[in-house]
Amino acid sequence: MEREKAGNIYLEDDTCYPLYVGHNLVGRYSETLKNDIGVMCNDAHLGRQHFMIEVKINETGQCDYILSDYRSKNGTSVILQAYKLKKELKEDSQIYLRNGDIVVAGKTKFRIETTDQIK
Repeated sequence: MEREKAGNIYLEDDTCYPLYVGHNLVGRYSETLKNDIGVMCNDAHLGRQHFMIEVKINETGQCDYILSDYRSKNGTSVILQAYKLKKELKEDSQIYLRNGDIVVAGKTKFRIETTDQIK
């Protein structure tokens, strides 16, 4: 069954990775640890299973993007563009993302591109 595409995340060099409805586990590429988005990079601070973006369809039919840390050693933070505020995620905490927010994992930054329509 094909997953429904729901936005993208971009590295600083504009490398694009698609997000899908459901769980999107993000981390450094690994042949041994499974993740949905395996980033090819030299950032040893980016865990192989670092953070999760869950995309849910809400009651209005729009997508909600929910960020959580995935038990990473180096933590995850987010720069909320609407508030120009950087927020560290605590263990077991979640935060809703908006278009243009920046997720910081290790020394790697990811820009979130949300969508209004599922593809």
